Amino acid sequence: MSGIRFEQLENRIVPTNTQFVEAQYVLFLGREGSSTEVATYVAALDAGQVSRSDVSGTFATSAEFFTRYLEDAYVDLLLREASQGDINAWLGGLVEGTSSMQDVTAAICASQEYFQTRGNNDAELYLDSVATDLLGRPADATLEAAFLPLADAGNLTAVADGIEFSLERAYDIVDGIFVEFLGREADDTAKDSWTPVVQNNGTNIAAALVAASEEAFLRDSLLF
Repeated sequence: MSGIRFEQLENRIVPTNTQFVEAQYVLFLGREGSSTEVATYVAALDAGQVSRSDVSGTFATSAEFFTRYLEDAYVDLLLREASQGDINAWLGGLVEGTSSMQDVTAAICASQEYFQTRGNNDAELYLDSVATDLLGRPADATLEAAFLPLADAGNLTAVADGIEFSLERAYDIVDGIFVEFLGREADDTAKDSWTPVVQNNGTNIAAALVAASEEAFLRDSLLF
């Protein structure tokens, strides 16, 4: 068979639906799925009854996912664990889709508890805490000019909403989603593409769509 050359094939990792489903449990719910839970989703995926985006969307809109978000939000923003009453107060709206995660985050930051705990009843310290928590940086002169008069006047809702629903905050949310589900930061093109999804559909839906992407699917095969 002179003249015929055989090249060695590369070793390639072929993603599986099992790895994908296992990844959703860990990334969205912070736990491993039971064998029965995983098998149910895998069977539906293998049969073509659902898509990866359907599965990710189910996790991203589940009561368990939102409960985890609320528990983390109370610790991160109010420095305490959420009571069952706290969770119940927000959970219904999140599951029903009448409230978004950004709505809840802004409301917590606009609460008197946050103002007292994180701001020590001081408008300037309050604004600095909101900026640090939501933007990852202290308030600068631009933020102070826009929001300090509102904080001084006690209009905490305007301050929290203005920062939580800002473009800078949306960019940070997109970046966080990319790091969590793709293991890398979002570039400027990705931020511009995904920011409207966050603004119009919510953080959790944007996360579900990224989690269902081909890039995430390939990454899941390496991690799970």
